[in-house]
Amino acid sequence: MKFKVDELSGGQKQRLSIALAMLADPEIVFLDEPTAALDPHSRRYTWEFIEELKQDRNRTIVLTTHYMEEAERLCDEIMIMNQGEIVGKGNPSSLIAELNATQMTRVKLDVGAPGEEIAHAVSAKFQTTWDAFNDSLLIATDDVVGALREAMAQTEARHVNVLGIHVERLSLEDVFLNKTGKELKP
Repeated sequence: MKFKVDELSGGQKQRLSIALAMLADPEIVFLDEPTAALDPHSRRYTWEFIEELKQDRNRTIVLTTHYMEEAERLCDEIMIMNQGEIVGKGNPSSLIAELNATQMTRVKLDVGAPGEEIAHAVSAKFQTTWDAFNDSLLIATDDVVGALREAMAQTEARHVNVLGIHVERLSLEDVFLNKTGKELKP
């Protein structure tokens, strides 16, 4: 079966370039954003291929990526850089543990609610910031029930409607945002 490289999809080209790089059986492999611009299916396939490469303990893989989910899944050790400076270093679990919380609770409020005021009041007990773009309180905590009680008490006292609540596990993306000063600064 013959094919021309320029007839391949983006994902196929990316996998081919990684496979060609592996022909020399290098001890160190540099992967510079290997899944950039790939569709989700091709991205997952590439992740599986990289995970297979990781099985060879005599090989070091250096991966650069802007996708925190990718870094969390594929990397054993991570360095987070901001404007050329290393602002975080460790394995994914230890970096997440530095946030002193395991869950992110997002409480969506009515547009125009006094969000900063409520966030300030909740932050007396819980690490809280106000996301004005999404009209949401962001509460990083291990005590989701306690955080919700406090947030509900503060919104009720100000007669503010809560439009939604979402709780999720903190991720490497939350660490990145925290370390680069974009969100959740304690």
